[in-house]
Amino acid sequence: MIKRSVINILALMICTLLFVSCGIAQITVPESDAETSESATVIYQTVLDDPETSDTENDDLELSSGIWWGVGDSDDSYYLLDSDGSGIVISQSSGTESNFEYELDGDEILFRIDDSINTTPAQIEFINSDYLIIDYSNGDREEWTYLGELTFEDFTFYSSDELCLMARDYLRSENGSEPQYTNAYITESGLIAIHLYDIVDDHTSTCQWYTVDRFTAQGTDFFDEPVDLTTIL
Repeated sequence: MIKRSVINILALMICTLLFVSCGIAQITVPESDAETSESATVIYQTVLDDPETSDTENDDLELSSGIWWGVGDSDDSYYLLDSDGSGIVISQSSGTESNFEYELDGDEILFRIDDSINTTPAQIEFINSDYLIIDYSNGDREEWTYLGELTFEDFTFYSSDELCLMARDYLRSENGSEPQYTNAYITESGLIAIHLYDIVDDHTSTCQWYTVDRFTAQGTDFFDEPVDLTTIL
């Protein structure tokens, strides 16, 4: 989780310097740069506390249609599965959407992404009907949690890249300044922490921190004051 101890120790001493520095910079970021943010490197761990193990054999369990939340080592994604073996996956960090086909055969699952002629084999382990682990052939692992029989029409979220752009616009609307850089991190509680900052004399000059919910884009700023990034949409 993003550490807040710096607020208690140094906030009163440095906040004026940080915000003045950011305001003075007034750097106009090129549109191509403004649309790009670095992916999260700290990922929310979705491991359940002692998940209840199903008595049903792995071969007898099926992937329920609807939306599954998959959490891996470098990103988390939402998978929409249809009963006909097709699906859509959307990355939380970038919002990138891909179509895929899947085939479940015992403890093995095959994925074919965007009509590729190649399939990605993986081992699947059902902990229960709503929670499973997928080990991919390239060494990656994802833990999937079933969210319900939903579609992306009634299940929406903001990607980290979208939230970075919203945070940049929100800060500009608040004090007229625009940071050079934005980074997004997923906290241990699943919230999105957005760091807005400049680089001044090879040092990081923080303009603002926003920590918001990925579904509402609402949360708090550096001083725990409430923010709603949707107000700039």
